[in-house]
Amino acid sequence: MYWGKSKGKSFYVIRGIGMVNYLVRQGFDLIKVEDDKDKPEFKVFLFNNTPELREAMGGYKSR
Repeated sequence: MYWGKSKGKSFYVIRGIGMVNYLVRQGFDLIKVEDDKDKPEFKVFLFNNTPELREAMGGYKSR
């Protein structure tokens, strides 16, 4: 996970589908899906980078 900026907007980039599913179920909007720049066979998932998103991520328990 990492964050980035594009056209003045701040995004949080997530690589794990488990975290993505968790955040979507929590009501966060998935902004965009892109090919991973390091490993093009994988996807990365972009969410708006907000304090609420970061707080919700703290509640995620990987299985």
